[in-house]
Amino acid sequence: MPIMSGLDVLEWLNQHGIRIPVVIATQEDDIKAADVGAVAKLSKPFEVDQLVDAVAVARRGSPQ
Repeated sequence: MPIMSGLDVLEWLNQHGIRIPVVIATQEDDIKAADVGAVAKLSKPFEVDQLVDAVAVARRGSPQ
């Protein structure tokens, strides 16, 4: 993203008390979803079925 990274957006949401289920997609192996306030993490590249599973987890609100 040109202005903020996805992690910056997630941090901004957390700082402003906005609690929505977030799925992150990253190439960084050392990032854990729960550590950044996301409910699920996809490692790039990912398959469509992995995305569908992650969205289902986000809809339930359970950390993956």
